[in-house]
Amino acid sequence: MEDLPASVGVDLFAEHGKNPRARTDVLVTAGGYETRLGFSDPVFDESVVVASSFEENQITELRLYPIEHRHSKRPANRRVLRPALAPQARATLGRLQIQSRPFGTEITIENDVGVNRGPFKHGSIETEGTIMEKQQLFERTEFLARLAAVKDEMARRGIDVLLISEPPNMNYLTGYDAYSYYVPQFVIVSLNGDEPIWIGRFMDRVSAVMTTYLADDNVRSYPDKYVQSATFSAYDVMAETVKQIGGEKARIGAEMGGYYYSARAHSDLMRALPHAEFVDADLLVNWIRVVKSPAEIALMRQAGKIADAMMERAIDTIAPGVRECDVAAAVYHQMAAGTPEFGGAYMCSPPFLCVGERAVAPHAAWTDKPLPASTIINLELFGNRHRYQVNLSRSISLGKPTPAYQNLSEIMVEALNAALDSVRPGRTCAEVEGVFRQSLARHGLEKEARLGYSIGLGYPPGAVERTASLRKGDETVLKSGMCFHMMPGLWLDDVGITITQSFAVADDGHEPLSSIPRKLFVK
Repeated sequence: MEDLPASVGVDLFAEHGKNPRARTDVLVTAGGYETRLGFSDPVFDESVVVASSFEENQITELRLYPIEHRHSKRPANRRVLRPALAPQARATLGRLQIQSRPFGTEITIENDVGVNRGPFKHGSIETEGTIMEKQQLFERTEFLARLAAVKDEMARRGIDVLLISEPPNMNYLTGYDAYSYYVPQFVIVSLNGDEPIWIGRFMDRVSAVMTTYLADDNVRSYPDKYVQSATFSAYDVMAETVKQIGGEKARIGAEMGGYYYSARAHSDLMRALPHAEFVDADLLVNWIRVVKSPAEIALMRQAGKIADAMMERAIDTIAPGVRECDVAAAVYHQMAAGTPEFGGAYMCSPPFLCVGERAVAPHAAWTDKPLPASTIINLELFGNRHRYQVNLSRSISLGKPTPAYQNLSEIMVEALNAALDSVRPGRTCAEVEGVFRQSLARHGLEKEARLGYSIGLGYPPGAVERTASLRKGDETVLKSGMCFHMMPGLWLDDVGITITQSFAVADDGHEPLSSIPRKLFVK
């Protein structure tokens, strides 16, 4: 941007090519408010840069600068800024006043070459002349069915507005997917709204436009001055959004037990919305998404195939002298590569590689030590496909295992298979766990930790849904479409073993979500 005249205060810029259908969405912010303008000017057949200048709460000017293609080896769809070559082609779009107008305001601009440029609404997004289509995994009708179920539960609990801060739940209701959960962000559901509202950091708004089904007016953001600031709180902006939808005196549900709803978030929201009543709505959405649709089950199957490929790669890599970190590297490579048919996504947590004396710890990390000639390795990893995650654990013996350890592995597999065979709709989580517990008891063994937990959509820090658990006392009734990781790991004083199975509850029993043999692997 160094070629722009010094008199123009540049806030942003965007490019588009000759495609007459192309639109460049330009984010313009001023005074804490923002709008997004779409530009596809037939006057210029070359790419343009849009520059804005604003003072206080007013956007004062937008300018179009022609781009001239430099004759070089760079691709034809790349343009560089050369305003000095064609100053006569500059067009001032007039003075644009948006004082205190909230996001989504339609604006009509008439430029000085007589082209009416509005009303503008953001839609498709373009980079380097290529329109990026919406990246939605599910039909709009499925999202609306999920929303209806959430609203029904809100109404049952007397909740007017629901603030969703957990990334899996945001994804479930809108499709939103981006690495942005380290800053404040919400999906806001109102009983009176046709769609949820996404609100987050301004630079992540593009991801929201791309990945969600939401209408333009329901994708909002806050300027960067609210990020990691001791002076400004992004929750003030979010509170203003709640007020705009009539929630100033509402009964507001928040995910108070979630990973991403902080004490500061709660205190700032209560300060900004003093007349609202806040109630705990933690796990409201989690329990609704516990039963997966056929489209979700299809993604879980793919995640399971990725998990299988990762485990096979790890077992192939494990050998005496190989560093633990190199095994982890192979796991990560396969995680992203996935299978020949489809690629993978990042895991919700690091893989757990517990070697030797650390095999008694379930969640230990790898080291850079070389593997010895004789040892036990417990490995847990996670195949992820479009954020749907399947967990998988296996124990590997380098060298011949002791007879006692071999016998222990057979006992664990026997109990695992018995519990899996007991799975069917109508049974409770506690009943399935009881089958496993009774099988172990015949050998004088007992597992203190839960046998398993529901899985599905996952973001860091973990892949568990925090709902149903396969354990004593959990009377959750199994339904077709639920997914679990059955984790019969056993960690004793001197040894640990983990041979697990993720599965979906099916109409006639269970469907394994991974196919790698349930056994102790010996190398």
